[in-house]
Amino acid sequence: MKIAILGGGISGLSAAWYARKKYPNAEISLLEQKDRLGGWIQTSHENGLLFEQGPRTFAANRSSHLVELIEETGLSSQLIFSDPCAERRFLFCKGKLRRAASFLPMLILPLIREPFIPKGKGEDESIYDFAARRLGPKIANTLIDPMALGIFAGDIHKLSIRSCFPFLYRWEQERGSLVLGAFFSQFSNKKKGRKGLFTLQSGMGTLIEELALQSRADIRFETTVETIRHDGVIANGAFYPADLVVSALNGSTIGQITGLWRDFYEADLWIVHLAYDGDCLPKKGFGYLVPTQEGENLLGMIWDSAIFPQQSPSGKTRVTLMMREGNVEEAIAVMKRYLGVDAEPIFTSAHLAKAAIPQFYVGYGKRLARFEEEAKKQFPSLILLGNYLRGVSVNACISISKEYFLG
Repeated sequence: MKIAILGGGISGLSAAWYARKKYPNAEISLLEQKDRLGGWIQTSHENGLLFEQGPRTFAANRSSHLVELIEETGLSSQLIFSDPCAERRFLFCKGKLRRAASFLPMLILPLIREPFIPKGKGEDESIYDFAARRLGPKIANTLIDPMALGIFAGDIHKLSIRSCFPFLYRWEQERGSLVLGAFFSQFSNKKKGRKGLFTLQSGMGTLIEELALQSRADIRFETTVETIRHDGVIANGAFYPADLVVSALNGSTIGQITGLWRDFYEADLWIVHLAYDGDCLPKKGFGYLVPTQEGENLLGMIWDSAIFPQQSPSGKTRVTLMMREGNVEEAIAVMKRYLGVDAEPIFTSAHLAKAAIPQFYVGYGKRLARFEEEAKKQFPSLILLGNYLRGVSVNACISISKEYFLG
């Protein structure tokens, strides 16, 4: 059995892990275009400080597949959980930071009215149109917009409610109301286990390293896939024979290679890291998001050292800023202007996450279904994995890989 896995992000590496479980003697080749593994997951250690370029916090009650994979790779001892202050979330509104909980009063009347609003016709619509229709434009712009930015870094006037937040669409269609849907979901989907957030003490890159090592795949770096055939793939001009080709490439790349989806959209995101001497954050919490209507370059900020103090040397502050344009000077100015941090940082970095997040625009579900159908017809040996299929979370990516190989 020869298996060719295309892409060395979490989807590709988890596929290699589960493929090895199902086919212990298989010849597994993993072809990665870059000179490193991990995709959007990347941990760096600078001046004794840990920084994550990508995902770094995971909800314990919504990440069962990720937790299972961590345990299977022997990394359970690396699990650390968030400080209780991480439950506090903030929004930047009208020039200042406010606790997310302080916006609850503005929800009272919209939520009282919401169950009496007729449900939609079942057609896909933008997140904005859906939220404005059921809760009002003010709620859509002030609360729903930053929530969508924090996950997709995209425009709620273009993003699909059905593809981005399928549970909200389902609640309306099945219960006729978001309020009723949320009420009944509390009884049908009770998640047991520890609450809060978790990560790995030495960073998520640790999981990437273990998956690469233990899957025993033949990893080829700086190898660009050019053609997919029924009996393998051509990459860098060389032929890699395979009985099974597993694509863990991002949507735009596999769309181009197959020729079946040439206008696939993905969002770029600038990640800026700052570190300071001393505990200089005036507030404690997860961080804050910035609604689009505020007109800021900043999408949001994560207070890493507050969430996981276990990862920070004593007396050090670490923060991560997500920005539309990566500007370290502006990031420092934001810290001074809105958090009152006048000290100069002891470390700065800016990193562009290119094509990091797929954009599920209105109508995405139908486009995806057509793509999957055509890919199955034209490439019978091709298996599709990745964050453009069922959701952008790490847990979703792992679940698809596991489902295919282990059921």
